[in-house]
Amino acid sequence: MENKIRISIAGIGAVILFILNHTYGLAWIVGWSSLIVLSYFREKYYSIILTEASFSVGKYIAYIVFVFVILWIPPVLAFMFPTVLNPYVLVSAYFIDRFILFVGRAFKKESVYVSK
Repeated sequence: MENKIRISIAGIGAVILFILNHTYGLAWIVGWSSLIVLSYFREKYYSIILTEASFSVGKYIAYIVFVFVILWIPPVLAFMFPTVLNPYVLVSAYFIDRFILFVGRAFKKESVYVSK
C-alpha cells in the first residue's frame, strides 16, 4: 500500500512540478526514484542481512555504502547544479517519503508486536 501511495505522489507531483518549472519536476523525479530504488533494495537486502547463515560484515558494509550513495549523491548534485535540479524540491521529496512512512506505520498493526 505504501508503495502505491509513493508512486502515485511521485507521478502526480512530477506532472504538476514539470508544469511549474522543469528543474522542479526533474528534482522531484530524481528524489522519488532514488527513494523507490532504495526501498526495493532494502527489502531484498534485509532478507540477506537478517539471516545469520548468510550474514557477513562485508555485505553489511556494502549495504551501508550503497545507502549512503543512493541518499547523498542526488542532493549533492542538486546543490552543485541548482539550474538542473532544484535542491529544495529534491530534499522535500525525501521528507515527504519519511512522513508517509511514519504515518503509514503509526496506524499499521503489526502481528509481531501484538501479544496473543
